[in-house]
Amino acid sequence: GGLLAGGGLAGGDAVAVAGPYGAFAAPEDYGRLVFLAGGTGLSSVLSVAESLLIAGDERPMQLLLSLRARADLFAYDRLLRLAAAYPNFAFQVCLTREAAAELPHCRAGRATELLAEAVEIAWNTAVLAAGSAGFVAAAEAAALAAGVAPEAIRLDGFSPTGAAALR
Repeated sequence: GGLLAGGGLAGGDAVAVAGPYGAFAAPEDYGRLVFLAGGTGLSSVLSVAESLLIAGDERPMQLLLSLRARADLFAYDRLLRLAAAYPNFAFQVCLTREAAAELPHCRAGRATELLAEAVEIAWNTAVLAAGSAGFVAAAEAAALAAGVAPEAIRLDGFSPTGAAALR
């Protein structure tokens, strides 16, 4: 929960919206892209991946989405459409608190645990991770452990106070 879930806003309340901030984008000088998303971090990485695909980027792209449970899954149909339309795009949904759902591209476990498999060739791979600050820190550690160069890692961490950590 945010303000809506906690009862902090009521119908008719005025709100101010600002953003987006930062420059969360894929570097151009790497031949493979791996996206890690924790929960709503999918919005950030999917925006980047989809933009690249529509623009004709042919680099292999793997998106690893980490969710607690199947009930948290959103944009699944969109991911399926992208995977069907672009042979260079693949995705995996990882459920951390329940057994794998009987859905294609779904398994139990953590996205950060799959990162080493997805990286394949560390020197030619860029990793983009978005989600909670804790998820992004774990994704960065997993990318570094897999041999990804620090300059090839892009992070978009969300904090509960609303201050984002973008790097």
